[in-house]
Formats: sequence, structure tokens, C-alpha cells
Amino acid sequence: PESLLRFPDGITGESFFQKNASNLTAKWVRKKLITNGEEKVNYILCQDVATLIYMINLGCIDLNPWNSRVGHLENPDYLIIDLDPEDISFEHVVKVALEFRKLFEKLDIPSFPKTSGARGMHLYIPMGAKYTYEQTRQFAELLGYHVLGEIPELTSMRRGPKERQGKVYLDYLQNSRGQT
Repeated sequence: PESLLRFPDGITGESFFQKNASNLTAKWVRKKLITNGEEKVNYILCQDVATLIYMINLGCIDLNPWNSRVGHLENPDYLIIDLDPEDISFEHVVKVALEFRKLFEKLDIPSFPKTSGARGMHLYIPMGAKYTYEQTRQFAELLGYHVLGEIPELTSMRRGPKERQGKVYLDYLQNSRGQT
């Protein structure tokens, strides 16, 4: 399922998120109705090149898929740790990513880095849809606290930007149902 971040006037224009595929969405685009409590959302499923081009034509510059696929919505394909810097250079983000890499190698955990936003980085660990979101989030939190213990001068687990000035926030909370 895709959450669309649309830029109808281009990258320098205003943007907005759209989760629910409106009745104006092309009939051939695959969708999935997903219930979350009281809320029902009809998400676009990007399953082919034609749908990808359709989303681009809607002004979607980046893609925002769920961390799980339709066949197993409750079990994520990836664990994600978001390295979110607060007023520090990307060089510090790289140092933190390398510290995670040391831990992952020690534990024989495969992982993949991906830049995010203007200055951050995401670290992906394949989970194979074997664990729940809660289990995945807890594991990400434990990994984060380990790295915090190794390099507390560069990292923080505090969510509030004012509480983590000059540090990289180790955001494990991306591991929730419906997050992108």
C-alpha cells in the first residue's frame, strides 16, 4: 500500500499526503481497502510500471510504501532505523551508521543503508515477514540503545528535537503498522 506524497506544482511547490485513493483514481489502478480501527482507507498498490507512471503523473516525486505487503500486512518485510540528525553534519550520520554496521556484522545481521530526506539515513534489515510490528519495533529499540551506549556523544533516543540538539536521533518508531 502506498501513501502518496504529491507535489502538483513541482518540487518547489506545496505538497500534501494522500492515503485514500479517491473515486477519481483510474479504474485500472489496483487498490486495497484496509481497515485501521474505525478508519477505512483505499490504498493504491504500485504493482507495475503503468501504476508507477500514473503515480508520477500525480506529482509523486518519492515513493512511500508500507513496510509490509498486502499478503502479510501485520508482519513487516523490513525493520527500519531512521538516523535523524539534529543540527549536525552528514559526516556524523555516517559515523553512527558505521557503528550500527559493526553491530550488525557482529550479530550476522544483513542490512542496507538508504539516504532519507535532506540529511538523514535509513538502515533496513530484512525481516522476511516473520515477526509482528511490535516485535520488530522492540528489536529496533534494543539495537538503538546498544549503539547509544557505544557512542552517546553522537546519538540520542529522545524524540523531542530540543532534547537531542547536536546528536543523531535513533528513531525506531518507524516500525508500526501503516508507517512508510
